[in-house]
Amino acid sequence: MLSNNTNLRLKHTMPSDGNSAAAYAGYAFTETSFTYPITPSTTASELVESWAHADKRKNAMGVVPTVVMMEHEGGVAGAMHGASVTGALTSTFTSSQGLLLMLPNIFKLRYGKVPTVFHVASRSVITAMGTIECDHSDVMAIRSAGAALLSSSSNQDCHDLAAVAHASAIKGMVPFVHFFDGFRTSHQITNVDFLEYDDFKTLIDQEQLQKFRQRAFNPNHPSFRMMAIDSSFHFQADIAAGYLHTKIPDIVQESMDKVGKLTGRPLHLFDYYGHPQAESVIVVMGSTAQNIQEAVDYMNSQGKKYGVVTVRLFRPFSTKHLLQALPKSCKVVTVLDRVRETGANSQPLHSDVCTALTSIDDKRKVLGGVFGIGGRELTPSQATSVFENSLKSSPNNFFTVGINDDLTHTSLPLPKEIDMVPEGTKQCIFWDL
Repeated sequence: MLSNNTNLRLKHTMPSDGNSAAAYAGYAFTETSFTYPITPSTTASELVESWAHADKRKNAMGVVPTVVMMEHEGGVAGAMHGASVTGALTSTFTSSQGLLLMLPNIFKLRYGKVPTVFHVASRSVITAMGTIECDHSDVMAIRSAGAALLSSSSNQDCHDLAAVAHASAIKGMVPFVHFFDGFRTSHQITNVDFLEYDDFKTLIDQEQLQKFRQRAFNPNHPSFRMMAIDSSFHFQADIAAGYLHTKIPDIVQESMDKVGKLTGRPLHLFDYYGHPQAESVIVVMGSTAQNIQEAVDYMNSQGKKYGVVTVRLFRPFSTKHLLQALPKSCKVVTVLDRVRETGANSQPLHSDVCTALTSIDDKRKVLGGVFGIGGRELTPSQATSVFENSLKSSPNNFFTVGINDDLTHTSLPLPKEIDMVPEGTKQCIFWDL
């Protein structure tokens, strides 16, 4: 429900896909955008190019952004780096191998005090096998680069969290990667409530923006940066530069609070949904949280006590905010990762949750599972099997769900699909649209 201080829902609600929602919000904060098309983020790049070149649409600062298509994604990242250090607010849209080609520059940007934002429609990284469908292997491949990682789980999130990413990048002066599930979120169409660009302007920290401008490379006030230093000082310099990132969780929550006041939709680094006294909770990122919420509603109506935590800010990972989201009644936490890192003892999100709880001597059982590789969806019925597994006396750990694994035998049994659609719902398929 919208709060009383806004009528934005009445002003500007329309059907939109996730790419368009992210592009609309990202454009508001962008002065220079460098792009190179790659599926499934291509339509976002096409939109910002059309808005700037054909429509001459102004951003929230009242200027028409410069949009340039480069020769490849490596050129995009290099151009973004160069534009950022000269004082421009930059952004791009990419996926999969395109994001990996930007990795060297993301490493350089992390301590550069530049508010660069990468919007990513996440897609499986092509190895010896290839698919253009979604998983989180591309985003997880760059998690050590030092950019903040912000995850959207719906089309509405794509709009809201794109604004949060840009506002937080300006306030915190670190690069952000805002990602959402390719095709599942980037291309599905739902109603989205859009803010006006005047509203976006109120989210910009003008004092921090001015400081960013003043630090820009300029021959009239030269500065010395990104120098090579020896081992006597490098360790200390790395710790000092990384201090900026310790403030990011609180900065992101502050930006979420501001967006929430404008929209009437509260946002948190970790959002909990489910029974207030849940015994079993799933922790997950991305669009699958919506499928699990459907399972939670159905199972709780049958007398169960289940819940789900949707992770918004994955990096920097905040133990404090995770604990605020987890119900104290929770006995078992099951962490689902949409990536499988070959040879790893634990997958990325599971590893962070385990470390977070262990660091405060929390004794709750933490299980880990993998789902959704290469675009395979986790159905609500399969989510129920994850909950049921968690409360067994000897639950499966480090399992897969959604497939029948007859080789390593780690998969949970495939359940019979349960019809959880509310009675009276009409479902239609439209052809030839």
